[in-house]
Formats: sequence, C-alpha cells, structure tokens
Amino acid sequence: MAWFELSGTANEKHSWFPDSLSLLLIKQWFSVSDVIEEINLPEYYILQFWHYFGFGSENKLNLSWFFRVIISRLSLSLTPFSLDILSGKQLNLSLKMLPHLRLITQKTPTLPVGEIIIDSPAAEPARVDHFGDKTKAISFEQSEKLLLWTKFLLKNYKKELRSSSTQSDQSSVYTLVAREIRTKLESDFELITPVLRLLVAWTHNRLTKSRSGVWSLKLKPSTLLSYLSSIAKPLQTYFGYRDPVNASAEEFEHIYLLIIDAGKNIAVKARRARILRDFHCFLEIEQNVKPCYLFQEFIAQGIKDKANLVDANILMPWEYEAALSFLLQPQELTGLSEVQSKAVLVALILGFRCGLRRSELLFTKLDNFEWELSRFNGVPDWGALFITYSEERDLKSISSQRRLPIGLLLNKKERDILYGYLVVRLAFGVKDSEFLFFFGEKTPFLSRSAQVVHPDHLFLPLTKLLQRVTGDNSFRYHHLRHSFATWLFWYWTADIHKFHHPIPSLKRNQSFEHLITARESLLHREATLASRKTLHLISSLIGHSGPSITLYHYIHSASWVIWSDFSQQIPEVTDQVKASLAGVSARTLYRKNIEYTEATGQFCGFDRYLHSVLAERSTAMNAQSWQAVDILRIDSLASNIPVRVNELTIYRALQHYYDNPQEDKLRIISAYQLDSEVFTNALNNTKYFLSQQQSKLPKGKKIDRMKNHQRRTYLQTKKVVHTSCVERSP
Repeated sequence: MAWFELSGTANEKHSWFPDSLSLLLIKQWFSVSDVIEEINLPEYYILQFWHYFGFGSENKLNLSWFFRVIISRLSLSLTPFSLDILSGKQLNLSLKMLPHLRLITQKTPTLPVGEIIIDSPAAEPARVDHFGDKTKAISFEQSEKLLLWTKFLLKNYKKELRSSSTQSDQSSVYTLVAREIRTKLESDFELITPVLRLLVAWTHNRLTKSRSGVWSLKLKPSTLLSYLSSIAKPLQTYFGYRDPVNASAEEFEHIYLLIIDAGKNIAVKARRARILRDFHCFLEIEQNVKPCYLFQEFIAQGIKDKANLVDANILMPWEYEAALSFLLQPQELTGLSEVQSKAVLVALILGFRCGLRRSELLFTKLDNFEWELSRFNGVPDWGALFITYSEERDLKSISSQRRLPIGLLLNKKERDILYGYLVVRLAFGVKDSEFLFFFGEKTPFLSRSAQVVHPDHLFLPLTKLLQRVTGDNSFRYHHLRHSFATWLFWYWTADIHKFHHPIPSLKRNQSFEHLITARESLLHREATLASRKTLHLISSLIGHSGPSITLYHYIHSASWVIWSDFSQQIPEVTDQVKASLAGVSARTLYRKNIEYTEATGQFCGFDRYLHSVLAERSTAMNAQSWQAVDILRIDSLASNIPVRVNELTIYRALQHYYDNPQEDKLRIISAYQLDSEVFTNALNNTKYFLSQQQSKLPKGKKIDRMKNHQRRTYLQTKKVVHTSCVERSP
C-alpha cells in the first residue's frame, strides 16, 4: 500500500490515497518525469491541454470559471460536504502520521513502563500567598469591577508612559502602577474569585519582576492590558468559583486547549498560547502548581512555521476494545479498586461514544439521565443524557447544551457496563452527593453540590491506559472527542458506499454495527440513503454551533469518504485506454493483471501492480517493532508513562548548573530527567547567548542583532539567565 503526503496552504499534512484512474496517470508521470527539465504549476498544463486541442485559438480559458465548472460537475455525484474541502473553502485534516500508521498496521508502538502509585492523591505542595489568607463572600460582580478597574488603570498609565522621556521615569511609572494594583487587590481580595486573584497578582508580578515569567523581561502596562483582555474572561468562565491552584495538570491542559482553540486563526491561537504559558509559569513558580506541556506545540507551529494547530489524533476501534477488556479484569491486574475501575470504564465509554468534554463528564449529575434510575433494570433504548448548565459546570457555549441519545449511541455491552456502575453508585446514596462520579468518601467542609470525585482518580488512570494502548505519550482524554466525531461520520456514511476501502482496517467493525440503526432512528431515513443532515446531526451531538468547526477540528475521516465517492464515479474504460493512460503496452497490462490478481490484498489486478510501482519510489514506514494490541502488555495502571520535558525544566537545570560549578553535569541531567543531547544543546545555546551579552563594548553601544532583538548591552550587565551566571568550563 502506498499513499502521498501532501502539504496544504497552512503547511498542514494530508494523506492522499489515489483512486484507480489517478494511479494510471501517476504511473505514466513517473516514467517521463525524469526527462522533464522543469515542472510547472498545474494551471500551466491545463492551458497547454486547452491550446493543444485548438480551444485556445478562439476562446481564452478563464481558470477560475473552469474550476467552477468542475465543482458544478462534481456536485452531481459527490457528497455535498466534500466540495468545499476539495475547493479549499473548508479546511479539514487527515490523521497525523503516528495515528495514520496505527490505522494501517493495526499495531501500536510500545512505551516503557515504571512503577508509581496513583490510588491516593499526593500530598499538596505548599502554596505562596502574597496577599494573606482571606476568604469570605465571593462576588462575580465585584470580580468584574476589579478586572475593569485594572484594565482602566493600565490604559491610563499606558498614556503616561508615552510622555516619559527617560528610563528612570518609566521605572517610576511601573512601580507606581504596581503599588496601586497591590493595594486594590489587598482591599478586595476576599470578594473576588480565586482565578482573578491570581490574574491580578500575575499582573503585579510581571510589572515588578523581570524574570518571573521566565520567557521575557518586565512587561509594559500596554502589553499586560492586551494579555488580560485575551485570557481573563475565559479563565473566569471555566474556573468559576473554583481555585485554579487545586486543579490537576490535565484539567489545566483541557481548559487552556479550549481557550486556544477559540482563536479565530493560527496567529491568534499562537498568541494565546504564549500568554497562557507566561501565566502558568507564574503559577508554577509562585504557587507550586504542576507544569503544563501544552503550549510549545502551538507556539512552535504558529506564524513562523505556519503549521496547522488541529491535534488530529484518534483512538482506533481495536484499541478501544483492548482498553475495555483491560478494565474488566480483576483488581490485582488493573491496579484500581472495583468502583474506580467501573468509573473509569464509564468515562471511557461516554468519551468515545458520546464525545463528552472533560468538564461535562466530571460534573454529570444523576438527574441528568432522562429515565428514573431506580425503576429500570438497565439502560433503555430511548434513554438519554442531558448536558446542561449548572453551578459547577459552565458550558463552553449555548450549543454545548444538548440531549445525547445514549441508548442508541451505546451498544448492548456498553449499556450493561453503564447500568452496572449506576447500581454501585446508587448504593452510596444521593444524600451526600448528586454527581455520577462519587465513591462514597465525603470531602470535609464541602457542600453536597461540591462532593465529586477528585479528577486524578478518574482521568489519570484513563489517560495512562489510553497512552499505553496507543503507544503515544501525547494522547489525552480530549482525543476521545476527535474519535467520536471521526468514527461516527465514517460509519454514518460508509454504509452508502458498497465496496472496500484501500485501508483494510476501515472495513465494517462489529462494535459499530449499532450506529447504523442509530442513524436510521435519528434521521428517520434508511441507512443506504444519503442525507445532508448527517453532518449537522454530528455537529449538534458533539455540542457545536455548526458543521464547519466540527469538520475542521474533529472529523478526520473526510478523506476516506472522498476516496469512496471518487472511486464510485470512475468511468468504465477499456484495457487499451488503461494501457495508454499508464504508458504501457496492452500485453503488459494483461500480464500484470493476471500476475497480481493471484496475490492477496485489498487491491487486485493491475491496480495492485501500480501500487507496487509506487512503493518502489516511496519511503518505507518504520513499524517493525510495533505490536498488535491484543498481545500488548499493558501492565497495572499503577505505573508511570514518561512525560515530555518543557522549557521551564531545562531553564531550571541550567540555573542549577551555573549555581553549582563543582557539580557533575551528568548528575544534573539525571536529577531533572533530561535527555543528555537536549541538555547539551541548551547549554551550548546559553553559552553563546552569554558570550554575546558579555562582549566588551563601549557603554550604551548596540550589538547588531536580528529584528526584535535590540536590547542594549552593557559591559557589566547581569540580566542574563540568572544573576549569578558566569562562564565556566564544562
């Protein structure tokens, strides 16, 4: 099997499987491409074709109109959604390379596993409170007033800075505005939400401390005004009354991802990632929260590289079945208690089958189920789950409020698992907690409306399990939403196409058979008939306002459907025409057709021969060491998956290196769990930076630097990396 990896306008990657007719033309192209001196754009060859047949002598070809004619013709035979994708109006991404290879091979790479206990939460590290410990009645109205006051203050001092002529005048303005912010925060501390306390404290910190954010020097009031306008309101919405200091790393990642994804284009997303990274570094340093590794992917793939920011990764059906089977094993094998194992099972099912967001799942209440739980011995076929607003769960938008027909979206086995957990959950009673995920242990000093299981007990083992069955240590719970939309779209359209796809693993899977019945019930239409409502229905089930964002961010099976559409519309051509298009003799076509029809595989005859020709010119994928999921050793979930190292860890290791000149470099690498090559490269870059900063220049003279790097360099400057940094031999 061979395919093409194509780059789009945003430098995103697309996997293209050529249809039978395209294979013939590609074969001839490769046979003549070696003798072509110059390769031009496709428009050039279209015009040459136009002139060759004499059309250009009378009429001039308008390419834009010509493409419109092609789209109009395709609209008679292709699924409507695919026209905007093919014409470039609607962006849609196929899978990234790792999930793409997992789909083709039905195997997974293995991850090293170490031991760590996750059943009991770790002791909370000490937090720093610069403004005292005051907690009384919190008011959203007062919080909003303080935020507006802070923005107004920064705006006024922004004007004052313009009139400041010297650096000392500007420093005094910085000190003055920071003092006012601190005074106001101390007076209103007990009345504002925890997240706003941290935002205002971060603003004060970045005005006064040059290295508190790690990534830059002190920020101007105008910059902080812009930063607050970007992230303050969404952070207030998602955290509400809750204290971000107590949130888990995965919850931070989920909330940050929602804020970044709400950006209207790549540049805005990259900018939000930078702002949130600075804010989270403040939380790491000042409040000892856990690090978050989300930002660099967005920043590195921002404007500079123009890469698309959609995380196109999904869970495969066989990986999902493997995860289910593992969680159904005894406690000594899973490493989880019985009730915890059942809860994680339900979280996996509702994420994969219903596409629930993390917060929607965690704060699901028992009365969100449509049927009366104590009266039914199972989940009825007409059963539904309501996703609604609540005091604890502030939905992303009005479209997030929806009704999910879980009686149709779940198969019989999954409905039995959900019912089994509901029986265990109801045994704990509803007096102490109204939430679905409650293990019977009350948290002291919290009301009934706050008695929900700690997120780490639910999402940490689930994430570890998903990483192991996929072999991908970047896989997280949010990818289950991508999986829900991708597979639902494929199985609600694949039944219309009555032939095989080039990827064998996309054949009908028994665990998805019930979705055909669900489509018929929800669309009131036979499964063999196409419907324009399919995409709109999936969009409403996942909680989006329209199909565009669903198709752009979450559905990664559109290219599979387009291949099926094109393959259905290929005209019947004779062997002589096929031979002419492929640039071979009719005898060769006849001989290869017989030779390759005898071979086993998805393609047969001459098509299979053409794929073997493509394979000779292709780069072989390296998946020899991968294993099938059914023989993969998952191990107990009381184990650790290696995590990615972010820049803050490298920064701290460099700081340690320069603060302790006598300590061995290898011990530092081991202490911070860094790769030796990564640390060596970072150290070399730091030494180069120091040599540039400490170069012997007359006082006040500038060094010629790249754009946006015009800082003045002085002979005795110490504003680099750390105040005690000095050059030393390794």
